[in-house]
Amino acid sequence: MLELTDRKRVIAAFVYLVHTTESLTVLRLAAEKLGKLDPGNKSAIAALALMPITEDRHGLCQRSYSLGKIGVGDESAIAVLINDIKKIPEREICTQGIMALADIADGNHAAIAALVHLMEMTLNKENCCSAIAALGEIAVGNQTAIAALIKFLDINQGDRICFDAVQALWQIDRGNATVLKSLVRIIETSANTSLINRAATYLLEIEPENKTAIAGNKTAIATLSKTLETWQCDNERWQAAKSLLQVDSNNQVAINVLFELIKNLGQSPKYPDYAEYLANAASRSLSQIDPSNQLTINALAQLIRTAHDHSYLNLAVQHLGANSQYLLGTMWIFMNIMKWIFHYGRPTVDAQISVLPFFVPKFIFRTGLLPQLKTITYYAMPLGV
Repeated sequence: MLELTDRKRVIAAFVYLVHTTESLTVLRLAAEKLGKLDPGNKSAIAALALMPITEDRHGLCQRSYSLGKIGVGDESAIAVLINDIKKIPEREICTQGIMALADIADGNHAAIAALVHLMEMTLNKENCCSAIAALGEIAVGNQTAIAALIKFLDINQGDRICFDAVQALWQIDRGNATVLKSLVRIIETSANTSLINRAATYLLEIEPENKTAIAGNKTAIATLSKTLETWQCDNERWQAAKSLLQVDSNNQVAINVLFELIKNLGQSPKYPDYAEYLANAASRSLSQIDPSNQLTINALAQLIRTAHDHSYLNLAVQHLGANSQYLLGTMWIFMNIMKWIFHYGRPTVDAQISVLPFFVPKFIFRTGLLPQLKTITYYAMPLGV
């Protein structure tokens, strides 16, 4: 309350605290609070700069973390972090300083130069990846970073880190021809199937206006089509199907894969949470290519018809039905249908559904689940179908 009524007094108190405390924990917390109350406060930055570069029990460098929270655009904070990553380019803790720079040094030439140097010189692969990702965040349009990433891709070929560099280069220089060439090279030469799929997916995502005109995109389409047919990893197959449908919304093989991922939720999956995640992802993909949601409704109907295990169906319907306002209203119908199927059998003449009546007729016909149903009773109100 005092910080609202007497802000200057509170700031002065925290300044005094950071100058006098002997506790590093108190120093850090006080500096963070001071930085929030008075952004750019020199005492807060200076206090954090005096802290040692150490990891806590969670592997976090609290000093870098705090500077990343309060030092946005501050030259002193940026200088401290640059000095840190120069001192410890091979240590894992360096990643914390890199991430902090990405948060506070947008467009800063000194920070960009430091990250480029780290990317080119460090032997620590994770630190190199972090530096590349940070350049993608803060070096938009910077010619030094663009040239460095192009050179990096010329020297390093086929490694996972090349994909990180490709993404960063595209972020800071959209349309760069080296990105497209590098992605095609990964697809054609890499021995890592997962990396190939990621490169093919990304290639289709970044070239929406030239989906089939570029030879590289044809290679990507062929690669992802093969993934649908041969891969066992459902997450990879979903990614491939989603990307192929961005190119051709009528790709029946890709649509069938999405139907299969939704259907799997009712097949006693070994990992139910993972199956639910993929079913939801597949449902969203179907909704994107079919705003009417007819495909999603068909997939839900198939899920209910074929389910061996209904333990997770209520939750599935709730999530899958959230694709549109219309589907939300049908959720309760599904729940009742599930009760019929698993407990009472399929109704043939009459049924009672506790659901808003205006959701019922079209949906019953569209799912095809109850073709023989003649009358639906909504509590005591009969509805002619």
